[in-house]
Amino acid sequence: NSGLGSPAYPHHVTVQNGTTLDVLNPAFDLGCGGNLNLGAATAGTLVLSSYTQPYDLYVGGNINIGSTAAGTLTMSNSVGCDLRLTGNWARNAVGTVNFGGGNGRSVYFVGSTDATITANNGQYFPYVRMEKAAKATKVAIIAAPFNSTLL
Repeated sequence: NSGLGSPAYPHHVTVQNGTTLDVLNPAFDLGCGGNLNLGAATAGTLVLSSYTQPYDLYVGGNINIGSTAAGTLTMSNSVGCDLRLTGNWARNAVGTVNFGGGNGRSVYFVGSTDATITANNGQYFPYVRMEKAAKATKVAIIAAPFNSTLL
């Protein structure tokens, strides 16, 4: 993945136990090679709102927001700080997402495998970009209502 050119990055990442991980101005793209779990067994929050550099968040697997406990994802307000997701998007009833105030962040569905969007009570994305490598690759939406600007 060209966005993860740093020497090392984790595979699966889980933020829980009441932890808030607040990322401040890294010098490169952030990411994980596997799944990003926010609020798996207990509450967990990932905050990127102070993240002002034009670097993206890459998730090489699935993103799970609020699995069995409250999970929160807060995206940056800065242009260029988008989410690039290879796997599935899952947000349960106890999960919340803030896509950044004012300009909203994009979620890119990338890679060569199918993906599913599942969200309790629907999902709003300011912008969704389908950049799957193969024409036969699809993104299934299991979130009603689904509200977004497709780019």
